[in-house]
Amino acid sequence: MTRRHWMNAAIAVVVIAPSILPLSFRWPCFYFSVFHVYCPGCGAQRAVASLMHGDVATAIHNNALLFTLPLWLLAFAIARKSSNPRTEKLVIAGAFLVMLGFTLARNLPGSGLAPIA
Repeated sequence: MTRRHWMNAAIAVVVIAPSILPLSFRWPCFYFSVFHVYCPGCGAQRAVASLMHGDVATAIHNNALLFTLPLWLLAFAIARKSSNPRTEKLVIAGAFLVMLGFTLARNLPGSGLAPIA
């Protein structure tokens, strides 16, 4: 196997393994444990686990930002092919602003964007 195949396998294990492990074996969010604030990735493991069980509504509730990832990856891929070098920077800035807005919104009191504990 080439190095690229090993890297893809490692990424798959890191992404899929936490989702199929019981909740007691999942990695806690370091950011939340230190600052007591939900980060953009909080609830992503539970969202993937819910998706693997076919529960889309719970997955979206745990981390709605996760569902925008394919769109951002597509936008970034298109921007990389663009002849305008500013396009890639605009996509990165847009993704950062969406992530920041999502993080702020999910930490507001009474927000429905907080992950299910």
